[in-house]
Amino acid sequence: MPHGGYGLGNDLIPWAKAYILSRELGAVLLHPAWGNNSRKYYRYFRTSRYDYLAYRLLRRALPRYRFTEEDYQEIHIDDFAESAKAFMRRKGLANKRRYILEVTGFWGAFRGLESAKGYILSRLLNTAYTQENLYSLRKQLWHDRLTIGVHVRLGDFRQAGAFHYAGIEQASLPLDWYEYLCHRLEAALGKKNIQWVICSDGRPEELGTLVDRDNAILASQRPYSDISDLLALCDADLLVCSISSYSMWAAFLSHSPYIWYKSNLVEIPEGHVNRFIRSLGIQLENSASETTEGRGVALNVGDALPVCLLEYLETRYRLKQSRHDLVRGGAV
Repeated sequence: MPHGGYGLGNDLIPWAKAYILSRELGAVLLHPAWGNNSRKYYRYFRTSRYDYLAYRLLRRALPRYRFTEEDYQEIHIDDFAESAKAFMRRKGLANKRRYILEVTGFWGAFRGLESAKGYILSRLLNTAYTQENLYSLRKQLWHDRLTIGVHVRLGDFRQAGAFHYAGIEQASLPLDWYEYLCHRLEAALGKKNIQWVICSDGRPEELGTLVDRDNAILASQRPYSDISDLLALCDADLLVCSISSYSMWAAFLSHSPYIWYKSNLVEIPEGHVNRFIRSLGIQLENSASETTEGRGVALNVGDALPVCLLEYLETRYRLKQSRHDLVRGGAV
């Protein structure tokens, strides 16, 4: 049972952990208390708006255990499934029949959650409004163009301003950073080869020229787009992230490369890292001798686009062309 009551990105982490716990224990998995969420996610997941009241009764009726960050740090195993097994042995849960096991918090982040990705995706895809929104969006997209998803978080975050971004959370990014990336990518790959999917809680007038370009679609204008926006970002060939757990989930569920605001990262001897993620009990794996090229790309205004990223996108563009796709009638 995940505790529930946070934003979507924050609630998905304990839900994924609870799924893994339920598989390892052979237990019944309960969804987050969506009815306790101010964003009314119970409408999407078709759950009772009073589920949190039922959960309170369960907590009173049954013995309760909690898998906490302190337990995770004491066990000292990054992989969540392996950490969960060690926790079960400590508590002797394999020999118990009726109890509640709760997990909450962002600790551990995405380490060891790979085995829960399919479950989380299946639950998101089956939410209300989602398939209708995705169908409407895909009708507007060209299947042979590169799709670049851009997440701009504005509303409930600190406004972009004159403060240091290094290591901070919940802050809107400068729009000129997004604009710079758009111009550089269009110049490198060709404007006619790119289409932009913009997902944001901001109004069109707040997003300025990001949504004014004729090859851009503001996906968030569709009603009830919270989850369809996340899945649209996952589907993109490249993702431009905000500083948010929502963007982190889009990057985690996707197989595509993503761009992060470099000024938000902190520098350590091994390179630049996300301080928030590193604060959640993640152990260091990189060494200074290893390559710094990976799926995540860190850029500031004025930085050149990495050659490896451009080569990947050029290859991806070629792979999207129907004339070389046998199942679409093409030839090889």
